[in-house]
Amino acid sequence: MQESLQKLQNLLQQLFRADASDLNSGIYRIINYRRDQLQNFIDEELPAEINKALDANPEIESDRQEIENLAQQIRQNFGDGVLDADGNLINETYKETPLVQKYLEGKEQVGSPQTHDQRADAVFNHLHAFFSRYYDNGDFIPRRRYSQTERYAVPYNGEEIYLHWANRDQYYVKSGEHFSDYRFKSQGTTVIFDLRDVDIEKDNVQGAKRFFIPLSSETTYKPETNEIWIPFVYRPLADKEKSRYGTRDQQDKIIDAAEEEIIECLTDHYNALRDLKKHLQTYTRPNTADFFIHKDLKQFLNRELDIYIKNEVMPLSSLIFDDANFQKEHLTKVNWIETGKLVHCIASKIINFLVHIEEFQKRLWLKKKFVLSTNYCLTLDRVPEEFYREIAENTAQLEEWKDLFAIHEIDNDLICTSYTESLSVDFLKENRNLVLDTRHFDSDFTDRLLSHFDDLDNETEGLLIHGENFQGLNLLTEKYRESLKAIYIDPPYNTDASAILYKNNYKDSSWMSLMTDRISTSRELLVDNGILCAAIDDVEASNLRYLLQHLFGKNNELGIVAVCSNPGGRKRPRGFAPAHEYAMFFG
Repeated sequence: MQESLQKLQNLLQQLFRADASDLNSGIYRIINYRRDQLQNFIDEELPAEINKALDANPEIESDRQEIENLAQQIRQNFGDGVLDADGNLINETYKETPLVQKYLEGKEQVGSPQTHDQRADAVFNHLHAFFSRYYDNGDFIPRRRYSQTERYAVPYNGEEIYLHWANRDQYYVKSGEHFSDYRFKSQGTTVIFDLRDVDIEKDNVQGAKRFFIPLSSETTYKPETNEIWIPFVYRPLADKEKSRYGTRDQQDKIIDAAEEEIIECLTDHYNALRDLKKHLQTYTRPNTADFFIHKDLKQFLNRELDIYIKNEVMPLSSLIFDDANFQKEHLTKVNWIETGKLVHCIASKIINFLVHIEEFQKRLWLKKKFVLSTNYCLTLDRVPEEFYREIAENTAQLEEWKDLFAIHEIDNDLICTSYTESLSVDFLKENRNLVLDTRHFDSDFTDRLLSHFDDLDNETEGLLIHGENFQGLNLLTEKYRESLKAIYIDPPYNTDASAILYKNNYKDSSWMSLMTDRISTSRELLVDNGILCAAIDDVEASNLRYLLQHLFGKNNELGIVAVCSNPGGRKRPRGFAPAHEYAMFFG
C-alpha cells in the first residue's frame, strides 16, 4: 500500500504545486496561504479518508464473514481436501451438496476476501491513473476518454463540420519574459537566486535565444543571515558557451554544469543545496514555457471522472455480461462497486482542491489590469505657446527629436531659424510639426497641458497600448464595444521560416487557443457592418480560415486575397518557395 500511496502523493505534490511551496512569487505566493492545508490533505487526510471508508463497510464485511463461516463448516464436514487455502473448490465430489452450493453462490456475489491493503492499493492506483491522464508539466490538457478501446473522445453535437483542438477549453497565457528573484528554504538555510542583469529582445522582435546563466563563481554564503546568494544573468550565449553547451537542451546543460560548480564552491553547505537542481529547473521554466488556464476545470474533471469509473473501475459491459476474464484479473462485482464509490469520493475532494487553485488563476487572468502609466503624443501646433519655454528646456525631449527628426541638422537660412543646443522658442514656433511626448515631462506639466483640451477623447486621433494583447483587448472592450469599422491583425505565423521577424514558438494547438479568445474579443469591438482583416501565410492559413468561419459564420467570409510579400520566395527545406501571404476578410 505504501508504494501506491507514495506514487499518488508525489503526483498530488505536482498537481497542487506543493513541492514548490517555499517559492515567493506568482501563483505560489497565493498557494502559500493554503500550503499547510494542502500539505495536510496530501499527507494526512487522504490516507485517513480511504482507511476510514474501507473500515466502514459493515455489510460487505458481514457477508465475507458468513462466507468464511461456510468455508469452515465445509472443512469440518468434508475434510480439508475440498477447499484450498484461498477458498477455491478443488474437490468436485461435494460440489452439488447444499452447503457447498450455498458457499459457491455467496462467494461469487461477495468475491474473495481482500486485505485492507489490497483494497487501498486499488483505490490509490485508480486515483493516480485518472489524474495523471490530464497532467502535463503543470497544465491540465483536456484529453477526453470515452472507453478503454478509444484513446480520446471529442464532444460533438451533430454539426456538419466540427473544429476541435487539444487546448480548446483553455486560455492560452503567453509566457513572455517575466523576471524576478527567487528564494527557497532548505535545512534552515535560505537560498536566493539573484537576477543581476537582463538582455531582452526589443519590441518583441525575435533575436538570439536567451538563457538563465548562473554566475557560479560568484556564489556567496552570508553567515549573518544564513543565506546563500547565487547571482544570475539572462542573455544569449557567448561563442565559448555555444561550443560548451551545443545546440540542443542548452538550458538543461547550463543547469547541470551550474549545479556541480555551485556545490563545489559551497561544500560545507551541501545539505542546503540537495534540491538545487529542482529549483533551478523551476526558476527557468516559467520564462520559457507556455501555460494554460482551464475555462471550466470542475465540469471537465467531473465529467471525465464519471466516464473513468464506468469504463475502468466498474465497467458496465463486464457487469452485464459476466466477463469472467475481467473479473478474474480485477475485482468482483461487489468490490467494483465499493472501489468505485471510494474513487469517486476521494477524487471529488482532490478535484475541489484543484479547482480552487485553477479558478483563482482564472480570476486573476480575466481581471482587468491596472494601467501603469499613460502618456500623450501631440504635435506642437496643438500645444499653447505658453508651454514652449518649458519644452525648449527639456533635455530628454530634445534628444528624442534629434534621434527621430535630426533637428540638429537644420541650418540657418533666410527663412528658418537654425538649431542651437540651447533651443529657442522661435525654433519651436517654426517647427510646429514636431511631436511632443509627455513621458519626458512631470505630471504637473502634463495635467496643465491636457486641461486646455475641452474633449480629450474626441481630439485623440489614436490609441497605442503596450501590453499583453488579450489584456489590452479586455481593457478596450467596454469603451469601444461595437464602435470600430475595421480591425487588422497580423498574428504570429507559427513558422520557423527565418524571414518571419516576430516570435512564433506556439504549436498548433497553443496557437489556436491564443487566436480564438483574442479574435472573439476583437469581434465585440466591430460595428454590425465592420470588417476584420487577418494576415497569415500557408502554415496556419487553413486553421485560421476554419476558426474565422466558426467565429464569424461561414456566410460572413468576404474573401481571401493573395499578397505578394517576397517576390524572390521564402526558402524552405523542401517544396516550393512561397512568394505570397494571405489577407482574410470577414465581416
